[in-house]
Amino acid sequence: IWQDEIGYMWFGTRSGLNRFDGNSIEVYRMDEQGKSGLPSNLINKVLGDNKGMIYLIAGYNNLVAYDMRKNNFKTLESDCQAMGISKNGLWYERKGAIYKLSSDLKKTLFYQASESWVINCFYETIDNDLLVGTENGLYQIDNKKNIRLLVDGANISAIYEDRKKNIWLGSNGNGMFRLLPNGRLAEQGELNEKLSSKIIRDICEDNNGEIWIGTFAGLNKLAPETGKITVYSGVDSKP
Repeated sequence: IWQDEIGYMWFGTRSGLNRFDGNSIEVYRMDEQGKSGLPSNLINKVLGDNKGMIYLIAGYNNLVAYDMRKNNFKTLESDCQAMGISKNGLWYERKGAIYKLSSDLKKTLFYQASESWVINCFYETIDNDLLVGTENGLYQIDNKKNIRLLVDGANISAIYEDRKKNIWLGSNGNGMFRLLPNGRLAEQGELNEKLSSKIIRDICEDNNGEIWIGTFAGLNKLAPETGKITVYSGVDSKP
């Protein structure tokens, strides 16, 4: 899900890309003639640069750019497994290499990662460090391309930095981790016992400072000050 600079909501689904303008939904799908430019109707991830470009991972590994002004799709790469927004474009992975894509779709090789890395996600911090979530842990790469392992052994699936500069991490099977602003890893055992699932898909913060956690078994809301977790799932009577 992504909200663009106009306010439109973009949803990636198994049956195409959906745009909601507040009143109606427009659906973008591939066609047999290939005229639409979409290589697949399976949209795994949606992001945007707030400058008129929407980025997709379609069909599991196709990196696609949609130009809102020109109303056209362009496939940029066919071996991309992960992407993340930068302050001036997009971070993405291709065959273990990390690239930075500018708003005019020019790519630059930023870092040649180890072949053992399986990259799941990226996040650019307030301090301009790049966080890289992999199947074997979380790495930090600074502007000088110095690399540091911050979390070892966890399959990192989601990264988010809150307004207090805490780094919240989601994993595939080990629940949540939290890196404090001083770099120390906080104890999260009690939080993880309250979550509806330890498979984390996404994390974000709302205007009230509460942390929303998308899991394999429902949506969870965390009040960081109290540690209270509210679980929303399809079987509940709650909204």
